[in-house]
Amino acid sequence: MEVERTETNEDIGEIPTAFVYFEEVNQPGGIGLTKRLEKLAKVDLSLPPDVVSSMGRALDQGDRLGDAWYADARTRGSVRQAREEFNTAVQGGIEAVADPSPALVELFTQIHTEPEWLDWDLFDRGATVFRRYGRELYPYFGMATFAGYRTPSVTKPLILTGAYTGNSALNRFWETCKHWTDVSEPDGMRRGNPGYVTSLHVRLLHCMIRARIINHKEWDRSHLGVPISQFNMFTTLMAGSIISGAQLHTLGYRTTDDDIVAMLHMWRYIGYVMGVETPWYPETIEDAYRAMRLTALAQRTEDNDDSRKLCHSFMDSYKPDPEDRGWKRAKAELNYRFQLGHAYFYTPGSYLRSDFPNVGLWRFAPLLRFAPNFLRDTACQKIPTVARLVDHRHRDWRRRELDRTLGAGKGSFSPVETLSR
Repeated sequence: MEVERTETNEDIGEIPTAFVYFEEVNQPGGIGLTKRLEKLAKVDLSLPPDVVSSMGRALDQGDRLGDAWYADARTRGSVRQAREEFNTAVQGGIEAVADPSPALVELFTQIHTEPEWLDWDLFDRGATVFRRYGRELYPYFGMATFAGYRTPSVTKPLILTGAYTGNSALNRFWETCKHWTDVSEPDGMRRGNPGYVTSLHVRLLHCMIRARIINHKEWDRSHLGVPISQFNMFTTLMAGSIISGAQLHTLGYRTTDDDIVAMLHMWRYIGYVMGVETPWYPETIEDAYRAMRLTALAQRTEDNDDSRKLCHSFMDSYKPDPEDRGWKRAKAELNYRFQLGHAYFYTPGSYLRSDFPNVGLWRFAPLLRFAPNFLRDTACQKIPTVARLVDHRHRDWRRRELDRTLGAGKGSFSPVETLSR
């Protein structure tokens, strides 16, 4: 796309004050980030101010149809009844709901209507690429989100619900892993299949959380926008495509630009089913880097007890069980140090600001994976038989891990009953 270099904040309307792109883009940090990304992208990464402004407004927008239905459903009954109505429509279609409300009909009309831009062949390629990362992807996502845990509009909902803190952190993480697994399985996002259904369960969960938090005394909408906003959901889609695709090159993966574009398309449709309808979405590798720059500069991070609690809750799940002894404990301790090394490698700034222990030479441990990843990924790209074998092994590992952690891969995707404060 053709863009002008000048980026200013003129006549942009109401945007939450947490959206600081126009301030950050011309600061030394923003200029440095732009230079680094433009070196990779080999193009000017500026975005037109009206595009940036519309994305800023998306920080104050939730799920238009989902939130409208949920508000309507709550006027007609309890939370349990709302969930039952939604789940009935998910399992049996809108015709399975007795006397469905206009809001429910409109919501499921959107859900069941495939967008004109959807290309299933491109989607399937994106899912295949996504699976190629195998077991590396899950801990990567868990650690790469540390910057999100330090972003107030993300931190606050997680802290208030308590979903990613304490003993619930690991289970919630594996529920998220189930979603990543289900949506990227072959045909997983076809109507009625596990990825499609799981995405709708997550959509309902988000609607319920927004309704619980939006009027909370600690939530400042003029500053933070709405909980689980369009913009923050967009950022999650970028994490699953351009951000992971670019960063995992450092571990030997040979993901091509076309591979990343395919993952962008995959996550665009997953987002569509989940209620994401941002005013702009990248469809080319150049725009993908523009989106990467936009999300990096859009909101400032804050380091406090809440952000540190979220980061530590995830990493604590790797700590040895206090009851482990002997070789089992030694092995678990080594794995914990290895994972700390990964966390530092992926997000050194967040690692240091979260008061994790000095990781020492373990920070280089992820580089041990470079050669095997490079060789395997090269073989997958050149030899179809190898690609099929690796894909089978990765899918088998994902299923076994979900069986081990969630029990036959089942996640409840239920909101907490009581907010943490």
